[in-house]
Amino acid sequence: KGDVIYLSSDGYIDQANEAKKRFGTPRLKRLLQEIAPLTMSKQEKSLLNNLEDFQKHAPQRDDIAIIGIRV
Repeated sequence: KGDVIYLSSDGYIDQANEAKKRFGTPRLKRLLQEIAPLTMSKQEKSLLNNLEDFQKHAPQRDDIAIIGIRV
């Protein structure tokens, strides 16, 4: 009880910053572990803010889908 299950496309991890460095799987895993205790609404905001901070002004290069389900 209380666990969160995440499903995602590869879009979030494939997003690049201005230096063309990808967000990457390890970084997304750490982020999800950090935000898991938060409400789902706060998790959504955190995911959006983290990606925006990472990308800066680099264009979005792929679709992004992340679904979180708290059990």
